[in-house]
Amino acid sequence: MQTQLPTAQVFTGFHLINIYKLDVNQLLASQIPEVILLAILARFPKKQTEVVLRYIVQRLRLVCNNPSELSRYLSQLFILARLRKLEKLTAKIINDMPITYNIETDYLYQQGMQQGIEKGVEKGVEVGKTQERLHAEAEKRESARKMLLAGIKAPQVADFLGMPVEEVAKIAKELGLS
Repeated sequence: MQTQLPTAQVFTGFHLINIYKLDVNQLLASQIPEVILLAILARFPKKQTEVVLRYIVQRLRLVCNNPSELSRYLSQLFILARLRKLEKLTAKIINDMPITYNIETDYLYQQGMQQGIEKGVEKGVEVGKTQERLHAEAEKRESARKMLLAGIKAPQVADFLGMPVEEVAKIAKELGLS
């Protein structure tokens, strides 16, 4: 395993490029998909946002060799659009264009779906427990009603069913037994 870099590979600095200062038109004129994608991070007037996004998608369609490659770059565009808070507009433009892009293959979409499923299951379990509890309470009330009609006293019914005596007395009153 190499533990030191040769002198030719050692660098002492680098040139930093501010993408926001790059000319959006030069980026869009490129034949390289990765460069075209950078246009979404460049500076352009806010009122031209939709035009620039549509042009990025159009340029990607022209320079990509196959639908799979186009889909990959559109997915990357969608991720970069999130940095500028343009994901809704980007999704609308991608969906409006006569191209094939399956948002369901996007990692964040799948993650959101998984979280939604988990929350749905949790909610379903909660609802199920609530319904089960209500059903059990209704069965207890029905048993208490039958026991009271059979002549068993309210305190004994309450003790046997594990219900508050006041609740059993209320049922007895409803039945006209008190």
